[in-house]
Amino acid sequence: MEYPKMLNEFAKYLRSKNKSEITIKNYLSTINDFLTFINKDNQEISKKFIKSIKKQDIQRYDEHMYYKNLSPSTRVTKLNALNTFFNWFISEKGVMVNPLLNFTMPKIPKRQRYNLELDEAKKLLQIIKESNKRHKVRDYAIFSLFLTTGLRLSELVSLDIGDIKNGKVRVIGKGDKDRDVNIPNNTIGAINEYLQIRPNYPTNALFLSDEGKRISTRTIQETLRDYVIECGLDPNIYTPHKLRHTAATLMYKYGNVDIATLQELLGHSNINTTKIYVHSDDTMKKKAVESNPIASII
Repeated sequence: MEYPKMLNEFAKYLRSKNKSEITIKNYLSTINDFLTFINKDNQEISKKFIKSIKKQDIQRYDEHMYYKNLSPSTRVTKLNALNTFFNWFISEKGVMVNPLLNFTMPKIPKRQRYNLELDEAKKLLQIIKESNKRHKVRDYAIFSLFLTTGLRLSELVSLDIGDIKNGKVRVIGKGDKDRDVNIPNNTIGAINEYLQIRPNYPTNALFLSDEGKRISTRTIQETLRDYVIECGLDPNIYTPHKLRHTAATLMYKYGNVDIATLQELLGHSNINTTKIYVHSDDTMKKKAVESNPIASII
């Protein structure tokens, strides 16, 4: 898609801030959609045009998104993209009042679900596997490990190659407490595939950055954000910590795992912390009742 010259300049700014190409694409698409919506007379997208944009234009666009049945979180994401654009314009192109200043954002309802559903988790891994990204093999191993073991982000970035042995990972958790967590064969396979192409830098760190150093938590957060956006999900909700929620919920829901075992797997010192991660749905409740031996008596 061809964008106005001003949007191409904005894209250069985003790249200078190390935004991913997926994020840049989504920003440009949103801003172009907004400008097309308010530009009824097909005017040139110039400084003068941008400076003429008012709060009422933002309000009309938000109403337009509402009537298109976009969720509040999606609307907020798009409005935040516009806010970034206007702030850039003000700093680079001239003085104006940001039309989003004091704008009342859509209210995002409290979510009861803090984890990916099974099909969403599968889709995330599939998108990573089919990605054209340079580090897709590494990324697949990282997020497969998240989703199958429920490691903390800090635990995952701290892993050394020697921590993976005999189908288990040795983890140093909070309070320097160590625990062994089993790894399923498909994740072991993903890690081994990554190790075959892992650069031979003088470090024992399992997952490496472009510079050959231990990968940072920030890099993992930003990498996941790109993939989550590509999945069509809200990156403000589905963070690495939510992948931990997902792993715990999937093990509890599909693995017939009792909460005490789950507590040990996640490295929680207090079982009440573990309870936050597990959410019963109607199917689980029905299954629980029907599993009672008395239920089979006619």
